[in-house]
Amino acid sequence: MELEAVLPTLHIQLLGDFCLVYGESPPTQIDSPRLQSLLAYLVLHRAAPQSRQHLAFLLWPDSTEAQARNNLRQSLHLLKHSLPNADQFLYSEMQTVQWLRDAPFTLDVAEFEAAVEQAESVTALQHAVSLYRGELLPGCYDDWILPERERLQQQFVEALERLVRLLENQRAYRPAIQYAERLLRADPLREETYQQLIYLHALSGNRTGALRAYQTCITVLKRELDVEPSPETQAAYEESQKMEVPSTRPRPSPQPRTNNLPIYLTSFIGRKEELERLKSLFSRQDASATRTRLVTLTGAGGCGKTRLAIELATQLLEMFPDGVWFVDLAPLTNPTLIPQAIAAVLEVPEQSEHALLDTLADHLQSRQLLLILDNCEHMVAASARIVQSLLQACPHLRVLATSSEKLNIMGETAWPVRSLSLPGASDPT
Repeated sequence: MELEAVLPTLHIQLLGDFCLVYGESPPTQIDSPRLQSLLAYLVLHRAAPQSRQHLAFLLWPDSTEAQARNNLRQSLHLLKHSLPNADQFLYSEMQTVQWLRDAPFTLDVAEFEAAVEQAESVTALQHAVSLYRGELLPGCYDDWILPERERLQQQFVEALERLVRLLENQRAYRPAIQYAERLLRADPLREETYQQLIYLHALSGNRTGALRAYQTCITVLKRELDVEPSPETQAAYEESQKMEVPSTRPRPSPQPRTNNLPIYLTSFIGRKEELERLKSLFSRQDASATRTRLVTLTGAGGCGKTRLAIELATQLLEMFPDGVWFVDLAPLTNPTLIPQAIAAVLEVPEQSEHALLDTLADHLQSRQLLLILDNCEHMVAASARIVQSLLQACPHLRVLATSSEKLNIMGETAWPVRSLSLPGASDPT
């Protein structure tokens, strides 16, 4: 008796970057926003067959009926040729098309919604929010996707709000602050979050952090809405400055984290030779190693600098006893906040009697650590000053930066990152 072959699972990622991975194969390339929109609609509405007429007018509302139907036929043809074993996932009839619910596939949207619905504890909520990698199909602007995108983002925001409240109730102020800051990145005009963030900083004994949150609120509201903070926000800040600093600090974890590297759901593709050469730069132990304490991955936006940096850092973890730490500078608009961003990741408390950069240097002075500064391009000069200062003060520190241009400081090794090449004409697609 022959055993029926088990089909590989198709992994579908619609949150953040669109990605399809079939089993252990490289990602399936479907680059057309219209094909991505068609696939997303079918898989999100897999509960029932979808009328071809409805799909045609949904995706091509400004075309004639004949042209819209023709466009749909062509798109379905391309989709079936792009999907591996398409007949296992798509069922077509004369009038309808349906994504087969029992097909072997996973969908990140479904996993996120299920995790949010079931989450009651801090751990469960942390898992749920980690599944939200970004808004639904950010490159798609079809009318149907806008309410879906807003609905999922609202679920994410509500999960973050619950998580921050639970962490505050448990007096876990530092992680509560990190998630409150993530909540602000999702909704930067929400004053209630600024108020909560001000209180969290005050409760953790960080009046400077409370001041910084209040100043950020002032700046964002003025720039985006041309308004001042509400009396409630002003009162929250004034009260934060009067709160007593806690006399004791929480004990350090007996098993401290060694990294905060983002986790990707897809495999790293290509760049094998680049990775080996970059690893050799960091692993040198001879006298020339001082020249490789700073490596900057340079290149145009979207060429893969961040993904390469994270993969490289993952493979270098064992080299750094004190960890590998990832700092994303993209959300920052004020260069003076770079030290605060680094301190937040390293969990270095501010000291009122010292400049924060000096406090960071003291913390890092004896540590063997790799610091990743991602997206330096919009504040190159400030990033360069801070990196140079830390490298001069901390002999065992290594820095890996990503930027569209190099930092131009002594000892920097700039590594150009080019977009991945396409396969040759003789290679399988």
